[in-house]
Amino acid sequence: MKIAAATTMVILSIGLWGAVAPAAQMKWSEMASCFYNSYAHEQQQQYDKAVKDLEPIRKAYPNNYTVNYRTGWLQYLNKDYFSALRYLGKAHAISPESIEVMNVITLVYAAKADWPGVEKEAKKVIGIDNYNITANYWSSYAMRMRGKYARAVMQDRKMLRVLPTSVLFLQELAQNLKLDNKKVESAATYSDLAILSPPGKISEPGSGPSAPAVTHKVSKVYRHLPAVAVTHGSSAKK
Repeated sequence: MKIAAATTMVILSIGLWGAVAPAAQMKWSEMASCFYNSYAHEQQQQYDKAVKDLEPIRKAYPNNYTVNYRTGWLQYLNKDYFSALRYLGKAHAISPESIEVMNVITLVYAAKADWPGVEKEAKKVIGIDNYNITANYWSSYAMRMRGKYARAVMQDRKMLRVLPTSVLFLQELAQNLKLDNKKVESAATYSDLAILSPPGKISEPGSGPSAPAVTHKVSKVYRHLPAVAVTHGSSAKK
């Protein structure tokens, strides 16, 4: 417990918990209990309760990055996108170069089918981390949704230079090539996918743009790539 308390003091000193409230305002055990209860309610998909669990910390440390980021994440899961962007925006203001918070903001825009917003937010992340998997995936996805197939192909090829066997980006490439009328190249890419991915896991374009079955397969590795249920056509433009 002494080690945990010392760790909390270090976190406070580097500003992760904000620079307003004194460390003594909440004991480590109290903060841990709030977070642990929140994790449990998240696992049970009781997102309102998970948000409420963190209320004592939000009151004690309103300028705390961690609690604002986590609250934003929970509100995203709860489909309260207005609140999600509010808390994530606070977290981003506290830590402007935080890639994790920008990636979740991207997810919120994707859930709202705000493809210009997705593209804009993903571009910020790519400016910091050129090969960030989450940002590049959603950037390509948003371009496809806006009819920018050739640009999406370029994005996919960039990622495949560093991840040549990535099923995620090979699938994006195959879809975007077909939509860009590069059907021969698209068919060749689907052939590669048939080797790398089991039958029935590959999604042909035209059946809707929601993240394909393979996204579920990789989501355990890439946490910020959950499937987003949208109903717009794959050639939708904004």
